[in-house]
Amino acid sequence: KEALRSLERQLEMYGDKTIGVKMYPTSWANDTVRNWRMDDPEVTFPILEKASENGIKVTAVHKSIPIGPVPGDEYAPGDVAGAATHFPDMNFEVVHAGLSHVEETAWLMARYPNIYINLEIWNIVLLRRPRVFAKLMLDLLSIGGEYVLDRLVWGTGTILHHPRPTIEAFLEFEFPKDL
Repeated sequence: KEALRSLERQLEMYGDKTIGVKMYPTSWANDTVRNWRMDDPEVTFPILEKASENGIKVTAVHKSIPIGPVPGDEYAPGDVAGAATHFPDMNFEVVHAGLSHVEETAWLMARYPNIYINLEIWNIVLLRRPRVFAKLMLDLLSIGGEYVLDRLVWGTGTILHHPRPTIEAFLEFEFPKDL
C-alpha cells in the first residue's frame, strides 16, 4: 500500500514527466524482510494498473542479483511473465537479467515481446571477463533468437564502475571465433 501511495505522490509531483517505475522484489520495514512477485495480483498489479492508467509504459524490475541475504526465489525472472501477460501494453525491463537464470530469461524473451533486458552489471562482466560475457550473450541468442538484440538496454551501474571503459569495451566487442 505504501508503494502505491508513493507512486501517487510521485505522479502528483512529476506528472507526465514520469516515464517509468522501478521495482525491487524485496521490501524492508524495520527488522522485517518481505519478498513479493511480479505476478502477484494483490501486491504488484495495483501498482502496475495505476502506472498504466497514468500513461506509464515501462516498469523496470531488479532481478538476478539479490540485495543482501534475502530468502526466496523472487530474484528469478519467471514471475515477470505474469505481469507481461496481464499488462501487454506495458514493457518490462528486467534489470541484470541473464546474469543468473540465463535459460529462463532467454525463454521469456522468446515468448514475450514486451520483456526487455537491462544489461546493467553485464558491462563489468564484459570488461573483466569478456568470454563469460560472450557465452551469456550466446545463451540468450540461442533460444531467443537474433531479435533479442532489439530488446537489450545498456545500463552501466555507474555507482559500481566508471562507465567509459565499459562502453568502450562494448563498442569494441566481438565474439571469440571459437564460440
